[in-house]
Amino acid sequence: MNLIDSNVLLRYLTWDDPEKAQKCKELFKRLEFGTEKAILLEITLAEVIWTLQKFFKLERSYIRDILKPILTFKGLKIKNKGTILKALDIYSKHNVDFLDAYISELSKELHVEVYSYDKDINRLSAKRVEP
Repeated sequence: MNLIDSNVLLRYLTWDDPEKAQKCKELFKRLEFGTEKAILLEITLAEVIWTLQKFFKLERSYIRDILKPILTFKGLKIKNKGTILKALDIYSKHNVDFLDAYISELSKELHVEVYSYDKDINRLSAKRVEP
């Protein structure tokens, strides 16, 4: 089992380099059916989301819609997958960063508060406290 770097997922999603994108497509097809297994880290996914939004100028709802099916691929292992899927929905519906949505959802599941000065968290379901 290997880790997936953000550039591999980005090539698969954007086809900005067709030759590499084709190889990534083949990898993700194997991951979809579970004939290969790989790990996608939360931080890698956050980088992909940021890049799609800021560099490729994609809408939040579109980013959610293209990522959610991929995240359910049989061979793709992701820690806190359920939390990430919920955070993607929040990210697409509210004007907050994906990481704020993820932290909010994770804090609910862990029954903890979030130390933060970021007032965007107040708009979410997390309890924010300042240090």
